[in-house]
Amino acid sequence: MILAFQEGLVPGIDIETKLEWLTGHYIDGIELDGQNLAARLPEIKQSLTRFPVQVTAVCGGYRGWLVGEDPAEQRHFLGDMRILLECAAELDARGVIVPAIWGTSNYLPLPKRTRSPEQDRSMLAENLKTLGDYAAALGIAVLLEPLNRYQTHCVNQIDEALEIIELAASPGVRLIADLFHMNMEESDPLTSLARAGSQLAYIHLSDSNRRLPGLGHIDFAAVFSRLRKIGFQGPASVEALPPEGAEQLAACAKFLCSLRNQHQ
Repeated sequence: MILAFQEGLVPGIDIETKLEWLTGHYIDGIELDGQNLAARLPEIKQSLTRFPVQVTAVCGGYRGWLVGEDPAEQRHFLGDMRILLECAAELDARGVIVPAIWGTSNYLPLPKRTRSPEQDRSMLAENLKTLGDYAAALGIAVLLEPLNRYQTHCVNQIDEALEIIELAASPGVRLIADLFHMNMEESDPLTSLARAGSQLAYIHLSDSNRRLPGLGHIDFAAVFSRLRKIGFQGPASVEALPPEGAEQLAACAKFLCSLRNQHQ
């Protein structure tokens, strides 16, 4: 399995220092922040030649969402996503991670949506089709991420994401599962991972409290065992709250490497 950490978690003042840390802790990949990624490409590509670390995916860096309501925002989003997909392809990453939308929970006092669920579903499938086809032509994918109900009103569970992916009908749209969100939304996360099957292209590793794996109550040994059974090879990237020092991050890397070795 390919193990990775999000760029912002890794110690270091520049990308080269971060890649050195990952190499020293036997971590295979880095998930890059999409902010200003195009401008950072030369430095990143040069640094990657010095270390056996791969870019696994790009996360964030776009303006707007797949189901945004503002037409101008939607144009920005689609344009930003195309640029990020091009960057991801140039870096040989798996794709760009994106939820349907963030910050629109029906369970919190947030602005209510003006569109119906059917309209959201139609727009989501249409935009995924457009971006997915573009991604497929580049040899990568748009990675659709379900979020928990307190972060979004749209696509909370694995089954919902699988339905939308089928509706989009594009080879360039795949699924990313996040264990933190799954811990809240799935009645049986291990069974949900099994249902995802071959559509599962990426996974975010985070414990039940959004801290580093091993600092909550998720049974990561069972998760790694299930991923092995369904043939998942990664990437599996850590997305979590900032660690309490580099020692805690190093302990997490050791913990995940031991699980990978046990469940190869």
